[in-house]
Amino acid sequence: MKKFCLFIFIALTSAYSFAQNASVTFESERNERFWVYVNGKQQNHHPESFIQVDGLYADWDYNIRIVMENKRRSEMTTVMRLHHGNNNYSLNCNSRSGQISLNQKHNNYPPHPQNGSHNQHGNHNQQPPQGHYPPNGQNPPQGHYPPQPPQGQYPPQGQYPPQGNFPPQGQFPPQGGHHNPPQQPNQPPQVIIVEQPAPEPVIMPCSDADFEDAKRTIRNADFEQTKLTIAKQIVASEYMTARQLAEIARLFDFEHTKLEFLKYAYQYCYDQNKYYIVNDVFDFSSSVNELNEYINK
Repeated sequence: MKKFCLFIFIALTSAYSFAQNASVTFESERNERFWVYVNGKQQNHHPESFIQVDGLYADWDYNIRIVMENKRRSEMTTVMRLHHGNNNYSLNCNSRSGQISLNQKHNNYPPHPQNGSHNQHGNHNQQPPQGHYPPNGQNPPQGHYPPQPPQGQYPPQGQYPPQGNFPPQGQFPPQGGHHNPPQQPNQPPQVIIVEQPAPEPVIMPCSDADFEDAKRTIRNADFEQTKLTIAKQIVASEYMTARQLAEIARLFDFEHTKLEFLKYAYQYCYDQNKYYIVNDVFDFSSSVNELNEYINK
């Protein structure tokens, strides 16, 4: 009976360790930096262009939230079911609309720690808890649990369970799964520390004082192309309203310069739903049509 219980314990240990062997990676196609949240928990303190999250479970559903480090703080939320091994995704954020898209890569290999990797359970891989196992198949002594298989016997080299913690630190199953947690044998309660993400900054348009300084700088430039270069630098550094952008466009002398500037400035407009205001800047309806076609691509 005792041998049978030991066999069941080893089988369950292998099954749970196998289930945990999954990870997910996100890599920006244009080297843009971002934060990743898994089931509401922030995985990286600083924005990075490559994030790997380890210590996850295959065939579980996870709530994934991605927040970009751009002026809009573009973000997306989705639910992922992870497969065994490494689940790789490339990330792309549209510079005009701010929409984030994920494309799954098809290379699936066992996860390995590297720079930018994070463990969902908050720890690095460690050896299984050490126990005591008597020689010659005797019963394990009292007060030592779980027993450790004799060296060189089981498991064979290269087979499961993989090296790591078991049972996982914190909760099992992870939040978002659908299975009942197994009974934990005589273990003290675990303390779960959840780090609260920093509040996201509130985006505001350019102040009136800064806007007047910006117009003065552009107006003082001697050449049309120099004015355009300065105007692009200014709007790329700070959000402006559609009305402010229209005023800057009126500082240019030529129709094609106004059109080029307003095409570029659309992505930095604070209230894009009011961008029709800039249409009054143009002298020709063809310029209005060309701008609208550019925005609606």
